[in-house]
Amino acid sequence: MKSTPGRRLPAAAVGVVLALGALAGCSAAAPPSRPAPSSAQPAPSFGPDVVTLAELGFRNGPVDRVPLPAGVRLAERIDQPNVVTIVITAPPGEEFIAFLADRLPEAGFEVRAASASGIVFSGFGWDGGATAGEATALTLRLRDG
Repeated sequence: MKSTPGRRLPAAAVGVVLALGALAGCSAAAPPSRPAPSSAQPAPSFGPDVVTLAELGFRNGPVDRVPLPAGVRLAERIDQPNVVTIVITAPPGEEFIAFLADRLPEAGFEVRAASASGIVFSGFGWDGGATAGEATALTLRLRDG
């Protein structure tokens, strides 16, 4: 797991990352190839209130399609071919989840379940989830076959 050098995850964040790890399905096996986003659906043009994972320097996953609030602050990051995870310190967790619930559908993702404290979604060959609480995190996992 790749994390920001010199920083330790708070205990609550470790719990969130471990809980999302079940969704992430990290393994030592060779990473699968990443499916390209559908060419029939161009990447959305988000407004100035949005940044994407690509703009934050991520290389794996549907990086140009995952909308995040422009003021998002990352505490930790994992950027692997089969899993992408961020732990954030801002905005507040419930605000982050509400933002995702509002913006993911316009980006082409299917929201499967959502509440004030969490969201589960999928799209472009990836499954995703985010939770809010003592720590807030988002994970994307490459779907098998």
